[in-house]
Amino acid sequence: MKIINIAIIISILSLNWAWAAPANEKPELFHCPNVKELSRIGLWWQVGDVWKSYSESFVEHIRTFTGAQWIGVEVGKIICLYKGRETLTFPVALETAHPILVPAPTGKNWITTDEGYKKCFSDDVKDCPFTQQKRTDTSDIYEHIKYQR
Repeated sequence: MKIINIAIIISILSLNWAWAAPANEKPELFHCPNVKELSRIGLWWQVGDVWKSYSESFVEHIRTFTGAQWIGVEVGKIICLYKGRETLTFPVALETAHPILVPAPTGKNWITTDEGYKKCFSDDVKDCPFTQQKRTDTSDIYEHIKYQR
């Protein structure tokens, strides 16, 4: 009986190892849009149909990227911040137009604030990389549930 139990445990462990991602596989890095990619439509800023502002802005010309902010618990969302040429205006905040899950960024420029946010201060979008959690194919949700058992 003990031999059968050990064989079952070994089989289960080997299946789990086969499903895990390779340890040397690096996740794809993403960045906020460059200043030159932003366009203004009325009082709204956007980058195609991928990034958009959710609040109106009186900024007419974007001068620089100022950083990014992550909000969440384990997974969350990214907000990209830009400063306009005009003085006395709020920063332009861009978010993804379609929901994506972003694991908490861990790069050297990301700092955790007292409020639990993570912030990256830089004028270069490459200094604030983040990853996206891969989507699970939900075309057959019942098969996915069986897989999770």
